[in-house]
Amino acid sequence: MNANPLTAWLRSNEMWVPAADKATACSHVFLDGGKANVPPLRTPDFLKTYADCVRRDVPQFCVERLAQGEAFRFFMDLDLSKEVEARIGQDLLREVLATTADLLDGNGSVTVCGKWNTGRSAWSALRAVRQQLASILDTSVYRGSGLRMLGSRKRGGWDVYMPTRAVGPAGEQHEPAPAAVLADLERWLERCSLNPAKPDARALLRNLA
Repeated sequence: MNANPLTAWLRSNEMWVPAADKATACSHVFLDGGKANVPPLRTPDFLKTYADCVRRDVPQFCVERLAQGEAFRFFMDLDLSKEVEARIGQDLLREVLATTADLLDGNGSVTVCGKWNTGRSAWSALRAVRQQLASILDTSVYRGSGLRMLGSRKRGGWDVYMPTRAVGPAGEQHEPAPAAVLADLERWLERCSLNPAKPDARALLRNLA
């Protein structure tokens, strides 16, 4: 019997997809086995159930996949060695965030995610992008593999993937406290989702009535 409440919730709502099923489209993959197909309108319910599990310290291994044929948020997955990470300082992080702010033109925000237990963000080595982007950029995330969701870990690992820095449209930065992130995890999950939330058509119709 699976003790993961999220798996039980997905099954009860007919969103669970067995790992052996290669034909059914899926929105999420679980590194410990299985997949899920969560309709966009049920995403808020899914995120609430997922966040409750993370807050209760139920290990999660969930990867969000790109919605095929849909617009997605700009993101990068950089695989850095500890040596490279240690060699590059926070001034380089500021440099790349400033560049990203120029791309956003003041109309968006940036969230830096990394491992809570290391106290270091993968984005802290972004200067390396200039010289060795091809060697550190994991391009498989654009071909369907997706990214781990906040609060999830790799199978067999204890590193929890969480936001380590938030940058606003004007370049203002802050490091969110773990307790604050957990308390408001649903908002962080939506903010860091690869797939922008779709408007609820039913709510729009209610507003027009």
